[in-house]
Amino acid sequence: MLAQVWEGAAMVPARVGQGVSGLLTRTSPVGLIATGVAVGLLVSPGLRKGARRLLVGGTKVGLTAQEKVKSNALQVKKGWQDILAEAKAKEQKNVNPASIVSMTEND
Repeated sequence: MLAQVWEGAAMVPARVGQGVSGLLTRTSPVGLIATGVAVGLLVSPGLRKGARRLLVGGTKVGLTAQEKVKSNALQVKKGWQDILAEAKAKEQKNVNPASIVSMTEND
């Protein structure tokens, strides 16, 4: 039996079996695996349940990591605020108002 298959830019006659095998040889292994996983998820309730558990667990790990990053960022921010406040306090302590008054009186 003959069928039409795409080869390059033109349709050429080919045997039906060659069309399927040609499709498989031109498809990447990643595409074949993704297709197999998609079909398995559609057909198998057990596989869907396992995939759901995996997705829920992955989401939980992601949310936990996000909370830790936020917590660490907040601690770093507080640390920098403390350093900045301490530097400002030392700067104000070094500037003595009496020395500013005495400098202007000498002029």
